[in-house]
Amino acid sequence: MMEQSHNLYAEAMLRALAPGSECEEALQREVDLLSSLGLDMTCLNAFDGSGLSRQDALTPLFMADMLQRMAATPFADRYVALFPKAGLEGTVKRFLCDTPLEGRMVLKSGSMRGVQTFAGYKLDDCGKPTHVVVIMVNQFVCNRDAVRKAMTNMLLRYFPG
Repeated sequence: MMEQSHNLYAEAMLRALAPGSECEEALQREVDLLSSLGLDMTCLNAFDGSGLSRQDALTPLFMADMLQRMAATPFADRYVALFPKAGLEGTVKRFLCDTPLEGRMVLKSGSMRGVQTFAGYKLDDCGKPTHVVVIMVNQFVCNRDAVRKAMTNMLLRYFPG
């Protein structure tokens, strides 16, 4: 699910939190799990597991906070390893390709009409996270390639190599 976006897998993972129950029960368990990390749940509106509903919403700060907290858990190495390497793998294979950041960032992409997001980590030489990275662009009207190019340029300015 992290390398190739399979929305049905994401929905199935949510439903696995409350087998045999309604979606609302699974969503409540997800909220409880995220709350246990100390996250501000007022910054999240979860309607389904896939994130495809326009009712699903979260703030970049919520995502960054979650990523930061996950990187501080005892299973951080396994969690970070789930993310595809930018420029090399999965849905981010062409993002940051042939730049100094190729393979130096692990990111999950997300997109739908008028939305492009990347969230994950900048890595050090040993593959450990040094920075949380969250970029969300909503309601753009230009073509997606222009948005992705602007995102690439921004990341290269912040992390010049």
